[in-house]
Order: sequence, then C-alpha cells, then structure tokens
Amino acid sequence: PDTLILAAGRGDVGKVQQLVNNAQRFRRECRKSEPGGKTALHAACEGGHHAVLPLLLEHGKSLLDRCNSHGRTSLNIAADLGHLECVTALLHAGAQLDTPDVQGCTALMRACINGHAGVAELLLERGAQLDLTDAQGHPALYRAAVLGHDGIVE
Repeated sequence: PDTLILAAGRGDVGKVQQLVNNAQRFRRECRKSEPGGKTALHAACEGGHHAVLPLLLEHGKSLLDRCNSHGRTSLNIAADLGHLECVTALLHAGAQLDTPDVQGCTALMRACINGHAGVAELLLERGAQLDLTDAQGHPALYRAAVLGHDGIVE
C-alpha cells in the first residue's frame, strides 16, 4: 500500500490528497515515521516537492517542527538542499527558524554551508539569527567563508 511518506517523497499530489480526504487514515499516517524519524513532510522537503506541503500542513500541523533522528526539522532539510519553494512554504506555515540539529546547525547554517544564497537571504529576512554558533562554535558566515561561498558572505 502507498503510504503518506512514499507519496509525499514522490511529490504525488493526487495520492496525498486522497490520503488527506480519508481523515482517519491521514491522522494515523501523519503519526508514522520511517526508521530514522523521517516523516511525510521530511520526505516531501527532501525531494523539493513544495506542491505537497500545503496538503500535509493543512491537516498535519504537528509535523511542522518534528525532528528526525539527526535532529533536523523539515526546514533544516529544505534549507540544506536549497529548496527555496519548500522553505518559503514552511516559513509561511510558521516553522521555527533557529532549531538546531544534532550538530548545532540551524536552517541558516545549512543554507550557508551548501551555498544556497537565496535560501539564506530569505531566512535572514524572516528573522533567522546570524550570531548563533554550531556545536564547534562556528557561526553561519564563518562556514560560508571557509567553504568559498562568497555570494553569501557579501
């Protein structure tokens, strides 16, 4: 059977909508996670499937700031991979900006580490804290500079 996590990970809007329409099953599916703590929202953000996010968040708001086994929220994942549309949707839904993962990295730090200037700019516009440091004591701009992401540093 198609689970919500698989459908969201494929960006299958029709299947996600079908599961949402079956409210009881949807609530049950929302509580599920794969080994490693991956939820349907995490899966959709990994794949950059922003069209699925409103369906998941409309009835599964509890997924918004849920962490996987690496301490990453959906926002951390989307920022890490540079999925600007997903980041925008998650922020619009009220995602926590500065939740650190197990390495102490926030969504802003993940965007800076991977050179996603548009994502970093959006997070800063929305109020992400620039002065936070990761578990090694490094702020986001330090990581961007060391990795040669000059566009972010500027």
